[in-house]
Amino acid sequence: MPLVVSGRIPPLSEMFVPRHETGLSSAGSVPLGATVVLAPAEGPIGAIGGTGKTQMAAAVTRELGRDYAVELVVWVAATSLDSVVCGYTQALRDVGVPAAPQSAEQAAWQFAAWLTATDRPWVVVLDDLREGAVPERLWPRGPAGRVLVTSSDPDAGARYGSAMRRVVSVGPFSAREAMSYLSAQLHTDSALRTGALELARDLGCWPLALAQAAAVMIANGIGCRE
Repeated sequence: MPLVVSGRIPPLSEMFVPRHETGLSSAGSVPLGATVVLAPAEGPIGAIGGTGKTQMAAAVTRELGRDYAVELVVWVAATSLDSVVCGYTQALRDVGVPAAPQSAEQAAWQFAAWLTATDRPWVVVLDDLREGAVPERLWPRGPAGRVLVTSSDPDAGARYGSAMRRVVSVGPFSAREAMSYLSAQLHTDSALRTGALELARDLGCWPLALAQAAAVMIANGIGCRE
């Protein structure tokens, strides 16, 4: 069957660097029946965001669809119960399930039940999951499914998921990934990349720090060593 996409998968940044060494490397990292939680790693000042969890989830989700591993992709902004109910209600319409006139909450429960019963392979992405946004009755589950969660809560892995839960702490780049990121950012002038490895190490290879440094370099025409 043709791929059905419900919700909006965020576009990948032109500077996106696959995290094969330090993150969710591929669609194979989300096996059938599993829940994978992408949570922030601890840094020098606590849990650090801006590490690319949503971009990572978007890349893996696209790969699942491209490789025909799933027939349904549901991307939900899981910041509140209302947002999740809205996303589930839209998904029920998108999969073509006829529903009697009912409340949005009832439609969301019907979609959750549909996930449990269907044999169509699916993936549900709960992006930026907040506490209380997905009650137990609405948690996506079923033998044909995969669940991918991103959260700014470093303890999200302990709060959400199933027996097949896997938690991926997304923190600094590896040195190789940091070099790839800086090379992509500074591709227009190779001279700016001199000293890139030293800069990456000085910044602990944290993606947000590297992004800010790259913006300063591009805006002022200065290189990594400076």
